[in-house]
Amino acid sequence: MKPAFISMKTILPNTPEQKPGFKSGQIFLGKVNKIFPNQTAEVQIGSQKIIASLDVPLKAGSSYLLQVQPDQGMVHLKLIDTGTSNSAGGSNGSAEQLLKLLSSPASRESMDLAGFMLKNQLPVTKDSFEQILSWMKTAENEGEAFMAIKTMHTSGLPFVKDVFQALLAHSKGEPIHRVLSGLLKQLEGSHTETSLKTRSLIISMMYTAKERLMKDPLPSIIASWMDPLSSEDDNKAAFSILQKTGLISADKSEPEVIGDLFRNPKLQAQAESAGILPFLKEAQNMLTRAKSVNAGNQEALKPVLDRLISLVNSAFDAGAAANGEEITADHAIPVNLVNADMETGGLPRKLLQAVQNLLEKNEPLLKGFPDKGTLLLSLLNANSAEGAAEKAANLLMKAMNGNPADNILPKNELLLLGSLAENALSEIDSSHVSAPRFLKDAAKLLGLNHEHFIGQPEETGRQPFRDHPLSLKSLLLQLVTEDHPKDVKDTAALLINKITAQQILSQENGPLQNVYMQLPVALPGFQTDVSIQWSGRKKEDGSIDPDYCRILFYLDLQQLKETVIDMKVQNRVIKITVMNEQHREIEQLSGAFISLLKGKIENLNYQLSAIKFSAWSNSEQGPGINSFGQGAKIPYKGLDLRV
Repeated sequence: MKPAFISMKTILPNTPEQKPGFKSGQIFLGKVNKIFPNQTAEVQIGSQKIIASLDVPLKAGSSYLLQVQPDQGMVHLKLIDTGTSNSAGGSNGSAEQLLKLLSSPASRESMDLAGFMLKNQLPVTKDSFEQILSWMKTAENEGEAFMAIKTMHTSGLPFVKDVFQALLAHSKGEPIHRVLSGLLKQLEGSHTETSLKTRSLIISMMYTAKERLMKDPLPSIIASWMDPLSSEDDNKAAFSILQKTGLISADKSEPEVIGDLFRNPKLQAQAESAGILPFLKEAQNMLTRAKSVNAGNQEALKPVLDRLISLVNSAFDAGAAANGEEITADHAIPVNLVNADMETGGLPRKLLQAVQNLLEKNEPLLKGFPDKGTLLLSLLNANSAEGAAEKAANLLMKAMNGNPADNILPKNELLLLGSLAENALSEIDSSHVSAPRFLKDAAKLLGLNHEHFIGQPEETGRQPFRDHPLSLKSLLLQLVTEDHPKDVKDTAALLINKITAQQILSQENGPLQNVYMQLPVALPGFQTDVSIQWSGRKKEDGSIDPDYCRILFYLDLQQLKETVIDMKVQNRVIKITVMNEQHREIEQLSGAFISLLKGKIENLNYQLSAIKFSAWSNSEQGPGINSFGQGAKIPYKGLDLRV
């Protein structure tokens, strides 16, 4: 069965605002609030109020089963049932009557759905009712499916199966970090380019720098081998370590390995995609000629070197121009080819370094990729990658914990591994990064702006699937179309729907702007999700009004467990409510920091009015993530404005 995933570009309209409307034939339970002259009335359907013309006089304060009639102007409603009380709206009798009106056979599923639609005052037609029933067959939990249907109605979302599947994946409530962990495990035995990129990206999102290095040091070691700024000793030490892990054959010299890489069809395809294939071909020519030239006769290679430098300049100029960057000497010659050692020992590495730098500069799929060695890792001995990673981790552990007198590795290799460990320990992780930077980077890696990039107009010079940044969603879309086991495709499809649900729930709603994000967070020794829902309003000029907003923040921590912070901003006055079962302990611990918080807020020209700590009341369902982002969405209907 084809996995259910969607492209937002195909389901969302070009206009940013979804205006409420009714279609002829829709049936719903509506309450008459007020009666006006000329047989018109204010009718409430859920949270929405409309002015409609009635076919017969009705009584204010009563609820009726109504059907939308064809009309060019005002909404025209026809009474199809006698008045009933609000509490009777979801009764079996009313549900049975609705099924008869829709000519739908009575069953447990159809009765439950009819009762749900009436109770929640959701408009329905025969076609939409049958659609929902067919969608419900794919849902494991009826309540989660109903929540998705209600969100589609109240948020004015396109009534299509793909939107339902995305919201259903969100309603399931399984933390995104847990789904990512599952996919990471499922991809352990796969060595395709897409699998390796996906694994590397997931690891970068879910583990701290130290944990990433210990889990798979190979990309970092390869990056050291290919680092043009590192010393010759470090480059050679990294190559020797790669041989000891088994990733590179111990029987091959560095020039031989690099020659094989240059002839690799995958590298040639990447070079062609990035527009640097002429450089790659000329580099191969240089290597071939260098083998037949004496070490002292470097002048014979000068014509080829001049052509290489010219190609490097052209390629970097093109990459910089495409990115709107200023072209400088650093862009023009990324590695010092002019003074390169013409002997076959150092030259091949410098040429490969130039190829990698050009690929990273001109191939947008590689921009911002967390591990620079991942590309070459996918081109080397993929069948040995898993065992090589384990051997590399063992060597790293020995280098970190062993006695230098043990001579487990040559000194230069020990120093290199020690340097990699030191850099990882000093790297800033998500637990120390500023909130704006973390949110921006995480949203980018997750792919929340995926469709924005592929939907850019052609006149901007973008090539849709080549010029957008690497993201988890773009890789997942590749995984589901490639030859992978069913469990891999199913998990990838679930993640795609979870990401898409965040995009759906972040749409504009009249003058209000809603943003919902659920992001994996890597803390030392602990993985969790952070969920944020921001609701604000726009000014007349379209900019965000900083004086009014509401932010809901959800986090499940190892010791504090589930915590929700509700922050309301009214006219730059902030009120914060912290909800947690250990609220008394949190309040005591927070007391020393409240004055500091007030000062920081005042520096931003806001005022903190109150901080309240509380537990969840019995009437509340708790901060479960399955309802976070859907139930708290602020609707905008007509002239009503609530922030």
